[in-house]
Amino acid sequence: MKLATLIKKAESSDVHAQNELGVAYYAGKEGLEEDKKEAFRWFMLAAKKGWAAAQTNVGIAFYFGHGVEQNFEEAFKWWKKAARQGLDQAEYHIGVMYDKGVAVKRNRRTAFRYFMKAAKQGFVPAQDVVGRSYWKKSNYAEAFKWCLLAAKAGMAGSQYALGEMYAEGYGVEKDTIKSFHWYLKAALQEYVKAYYDVGWNYYYGKGVERNFQESRKWFLKAAQNGEQDALYHLGVIYLYGLGTRKNYKKAYAYISEAAATDPDDAETISALGWLYEKGKGVRRDYSMALKYYQRAAEYQDAFAYYRLGYLYDYGKGVLQDFTQAFGYYLKSAKLGNAKAMFNLACHYKNEEKGKADYAKAVKWFIKSFEKEEDSHTASLIGELYENGGPKLKPDLKEAEKWYEIAKNEKALERVRAKMNQTI
Repeated sequence: MKLATLIKKAESSDVHAQNELGVAYYAGKEGLEEDKKEAFRWFMLAAKKGWAAAQTNVGIAFYFGHGVEQNFEEAFKWWKKAARQGLDQAEYHIGVMYDKGVAVKRNRRTAFRYFMKAAKQGFVPAQDVVGRSYWKKSNYAEAFKWCLLAAKAGMAGSQYALGEMYAEGYGVEKDTIKSFHWYLKAALQEYVKAYYDVGWNYYYGKGVERNFQESRKWFLKAAQNGEQDALYHLGVIYLYGLGTRKNYKKAYAYISEAAATDPDDAETISALGWLYEKGKGVRRDYSMALKYYQRAAEYQDAFAYYRLGYLYDYGKGVLQDFTQAFGYYLKSAKLGNAKAMFNLACHYKNEEKGKADYAKAVKWFIKSFEKEEDSHTASLIGELYENGGPKLKPDLKEAEKWYEIAKNEKALERVRAKMNQTI
């Protein structure tokens, strides 16, 4: 409609035209300069005649103080008028006021009832709220239904929720590709929570081809918004040079910041201890390494236990103590750390360390091998079976098997010669 025609109709008391002219003034459209006061005047003319859309716009003007003094009670009054006529946007705004307790006593049930009314009429922001409300209540079937509608219409919060549902299999089969798809859509709309998840998926190659450069980009965005786990992963990326050059100073900077952000995160604290132990990005300091490992050990962190075992085993920053080392290795091994399993087996194999028990040595070497297949470990198992020792009888067949696994031709030749001598 041309502006001249719109003004003529509005001045002739056409409520639809009055509301549309108000919208034009409000947004500065149709060649008009933005004028919130004039917009409010036209909205009010139509609203007083019962035009629901105009009543909703009057409510918006009062709520935000656009063209009129801010007044939440008046906003509620006009939205209630429009809601009684079934206008979805007004129902949504009434829901917001009940949800926040603005101009009315807070009532989440009443809020949800209004949100649902608006959602059923197809009002997208209401569908977003309803979907995420069901998500919080763990009603994933309903959450998925409503979030999908809102996500397809571009609501970032629902897009993120769908990413979570597909990632965890809540209300739908797990699907990493679909999960990444929705996380990325949310992130591209600057939905901050999604930044880390997009980075994580690129980092591990979940639902998308592994790409450390993309991962670093998204982790950086997440870190700039206070995401502790993103700081840690950035540190790891620079520590190992994943998709970029190694930079130990940056690794230390990010990991130490992550530890300061969340001093109870055992993985981060352990990593900081390792940087101090190895002198990566910071001066080597065994006392600081010990401090961080001990703090992480309070949370039963397997890596921290393993490194504490190592420090005591070799007397790094502490008095050498095989008993302490053995205890920490055992704790770490029981939590699944393959290197601790290996070192524990070495303790059982080494009589000088007071734990000579070759049967247990074999047991832990095998457990370590099952975690990290390594020819050296396989050869050590073969050696123990070949020679026997405390609590383990020689078993040339087993020795042969493990030497074959290790592809240790020299040892195989030796053990087979022994086997021929016993026939």
